Amino acid sequence: MRRKSSRAVTPGTPENEALSSFFGKLFRLPDELLCFRSYVSTMLDFYFEPLRRRNAEHYAVGVYRFFSDAAAQEALRAALPPYPTFEFLQSRPAMTEYVTMPDPKQPEKYILAERVVFSSLADFLHMDLFRGLMHGNVPRRCHNCRKFFLLQKGYDVRYCTRIAPGEAKRTCRQVGAHNKQADRDSKTPVQIEYENTYNRLKKRKARGKISTDEWNALVARAQDIREQAQRGRLSDFEMKKAFDKI
Repeated sequence: MRRKSSRAVTPGTPENEALSSFFGKLFRLPDELLCFRSYVSTMLDFYFEPLRRRNAEHYAVGVYRFFSDAAAQEALRAALPPYPTFEFLQSRPAMTEYVTMPDPKQPEKYILAERVVFSSLADFLHMDLFRGLMHGNVPRRCHNCRKFFLLQKGYDVRYCTRIAPGEAKRTCRQVGAHNKQADRDSKTPVQIEYENTYNRLKKRKARGKISTDEWNALVARAQDIREQAQRGRLSDFEMKKAFDKI
């Protein structure tokens, strides 16, 4: 153990090169995260927020406008630390490997899996962001607390489900619902899913597939799910899953 430790601090040895590379990546983390946050915040606040729709097609337009704005790109570079270790580009290095591993569902069997190896945390964050955009999911800044939350495809939600600043129980979404300046035509995921579920149940009742008692029980269950979601007790994913089971 002592011999390995001495080789790690001896210049020119493989152990020393590996150790130096590790510390180099570690020391670059603050700059990488600072640059990533600066670029992404600018792109989301100024190029995505004005979009009329929230889907992959319109996000592609936002990305194109952001990278095509030479003045904005230059201003961002000038505002960052000298010689930043990470510059936000449309391409990032990554290595793809194909490995054999046990099947997570059936450990006695083996599968061929794809593994992507990144040289830095920023490279991973870059890929994660753009893959989300490709599927219509994007971070959005809450119009109340100004923190980011994940906006799912198709929803035009302006508020997150965190406890609102200055509130003990109410979330930003609940506060936003009572804000007179909020867009009254914008529906929350809870409202959309509840209305879809209600209309689905209404059609089933009209076709005679469920009785009046069953209709009343199912609508009451849907209203309970809506109330729990509005209070922040269910995430959007849990809420949608619960409505789908009705």
